Amino acid sequence: STLKCYFEGKKELFKGLAIDKLEKEWKQYPVFHLDFNGNNFTNPGELEVILENFVASQEMIYGKSPFRDSLGGRFEYVLKAAHERTGLRAVVLIDEYDVPLAKAQSYGYHKDMVTLMSSFLGFLKDSQKDPETNKPVVKKVILTGCLKVAKNSIFTGVNKLKVNTVTNKIDNYTGMIGFT
Repeated sequence: STLKCYFEGKKELFKGLAIDKLEKEWKQYPVFHLDFNGNNFTNPGELEVILENFVASQEMIYGKSPFRDSLGGRFEYVLKAAHERTGLRAVVLIDEYDVPLAKAQSYGYHKDMVTLMSSFLGFLKDSQKDPETNKPVVKKVILTGCLKVAKNSIFTGVNKLKVNTVTNKIDNYTGMIGFT
């Protein structure tokens, strides 16, 4: 929620923090936030329903492509539409990305869950480019969770993945983006 507020440009919430002095622009990026914590995920179709509802709600804001029918394709279209509307690259925040994967492992449908998540998020690895500017329409994708992303093969072939873990020295991350 801290990163969501930061990328939404809610400067007043950061009064007195280092980021308040460091950040000069406080842009209001289009933020797409998914939180998988608190969901049961005991049946194979639950994540798909959550993703469908999420994408449909974003399509109500940014529009729907008549040519995209997969969840990932529809989400990709929404991100591009958000970029076109705002002129700013989108930020995708996914909290507890690994909860559905861990539950799927316990209930015997892990491979299907990896396939679903990969098809939904896989296009993000290419950081889709705006055809006019040739610049990426996605600024950042931040995943939180306990399981390593690479271990789950969600983003096959990702080459810009940076994994930060609590097993690393905490000094490496204090003040990383102006928060202490």
